[in-house]
Amino acid sequence: MSMPSFPTMPDLPRECAVDQILASIAMEELGLSHIINAEGEKIQFAVGTLDGVTGPGATIDDVLDINDSVNQTLSSVAQNQMFLRSKMMSALGASDLRGATGATGVTGAAGDPNGPAGPAGARGAPGITGATGSQGVTGPAGAGGSPGAAGEAGAMGAAGATGSQGAVGATGVTGATGTAAVPVSGEVAYGENRGGTISLSAGMAVLVEYSDVFTPTASVTPEADGRGFSVHQAGYYRLAYDVNLAGPARIRTFFVVGSAPLESSLFEPDAPVYNYAADVIAFLNASDRVRLVLYSTTDQAFNLYSGCGAAVRVERLV
Repeated sequence: MSMPSFPTMPDLPRECAVDQILASIAMEELGLSHIINAEGEKIQFAVGTLDGVTGPGATIDDVLDINDSVNQTLSSVAQNQMFLRSKMMSALGASDLRGATGATGVTGAAGDPNGPAGPAGARGAPGITGATGSQGVTGPAGAGGSPGAAGEAGAMGAAGATGSQGAVGATGVTGATGTAAVPVSGEVAYGENRGGTISLSAGMAVLVEYSDVFTPTASVTPEADGRGFSVHQAGYYRLAYDVNLAGPARIRTFFVVGSAPLESSLFEPDAPVYNYAADVIAFLNASDRVRLVLYSTTDQAFNLYSGCGAAVRVERLV
């Protein structure tokens, strides 16, 4: 299976860039389907049901080991699927990120539209047709004379002098520069909650507890109680979460950095929904704690989706 490739296009318009992001998501989905198919063929080979291939005569222990390996791989595939969905939703709902339009410059003064008319030439044989000039403004109609005998057309008179050009208007104010993209360092840590019942009282906040924590880094490590992450290096971080409910509910979800809510990460729908997600960039100090909070203004209980109830991603940026 070859790796996907894209043409080098340094000056993509925003719409094309979004299309490229969606295309990359589709290619990642194709790659995941190949991984799932390969895991299935691994099991077929072990039990001797793969067409055209004789199995190794695996024992029960071998089959159980292979089953555990496949289960771990599919768990990682499911985790990646969730973040691909969040990435797609962010791309589809991305704002234009353009600067404000500058004010219109002052219009320059208009020049003289007509030069003086040249004298009429004597009627003679037609001359060679000259190049067509720009059309001037129609002059006033002359007094009507008595009709004369039709004769040959006279030569075209010389064109009047072109009026002077008006002054160029002042340049409008340049709009503000849009936000520049921040590159990724490659240091990523994420936690996952595989489901369970959450009970909230009115005005009560609950910290999400992670049953699995993957790839802790030197910059970010999980806390001992499994309810958040500790930051060890100051800088910009990408913070993302995805909460999946078994049934629709209306709550609030947001990150808390230290003891203060991160307002840019707040998700508060107007009606009950199944999915809560946010993806933001924030500057974090060394020793900051990052935790995901569920909050309700009423008493209610609900279930997180079994197998993938909530996930948090903390990624350091350069």
